[in-house]
Amino acid sequence: MLNTQTNTQGITRVSVNVTYLLVPEEGLTLPPSSSYLNQTFFPKIAHGVNVTINGVRAQESTEPGVYNAEVSTLLPTAYVLIEVSQEGWSPNQEAFSFTHESNASIWVPAAGLGAICVVASLVLYFIRVRKSKVIAGLNGNLPIVGGVLLLATSVISLYWGIVGVDSTAHGFGWLLLSIAGLISFAFGLLGSVVSWRHKNQALVLFTICLSMLANVGFVKFSLDAYQLSTPWIMVTLSFAISVISGLLVGNSDEQFHSETGRT
Repeated sequence: MLNTQTNTQGITRVSVNVTYLLVPEEGLTLPPSSSYLNQTFFPKIAHGVNVTINGVRAQESTEPGVYNAEVSTLLPTAYVLIEVSQEGWSPNQEAFSFTHESNASIWVPAAGLGAICVVASLVLYFIRVRKSKVIAGLNGNLPIVGGVLLLATSVISLYWGIVGVDSTAHGFGWLLLSIAGLISFAFGLLGSVVSWRHKNQALVLFTICLSMLANVGFVKFSLDAYQLSTPWIMVTLSFAISVISGLLVGNSDEQFHSETGRT
């Protein structure tokens, strides 16, 4: 990767430099009289090879070995897969990730506004329902709080599902990530509603575990497959929210049982 330009909304301009090494037939073990500074190991310019960036055919610039392409993404994190092939070569690929500056400027305020709305909704709810007994209100509504936190992890799962779908369409092998993210989102919505209604505690706990697996396990596995760095802040936050949600729901047996008893 030479450089990237991410200052245009939805468009990422990528420039890569492609070189290769010629290896002698006898392999990397050279005769004692040879040196590793031998011309054999000097990088060669890859001129006229087939280079694709996220499935888009890259064009070689006036500088030999330098290829450019424009790829589209609506995500704040751009994942780029560069594939190089030529007749007689074994195809090779390399993946990169970086922040898309223009896209991030939209996603960050949206995420902040969503978090504020969630916190404000919880505060208003407890003020309205438990004006005089705040502690009792908290203890009596653990499933509601757990459901709200589960909804937050479901939204994170939806994001990773979108990342998986978008990246799979551009050549990444992230089909499992997209499926896991979307399934976790769907079950998370169901689990949140069920938790708010104080019903089926086992189903709620299952959806919490599912969101944790999707947002931590599948994300780490998918990124490691391409040697991409894991966004530990996002992964750790999602894990912590899932754990807290699980503790709240798991310690509210009486609320679920009493509701079941009434029905």
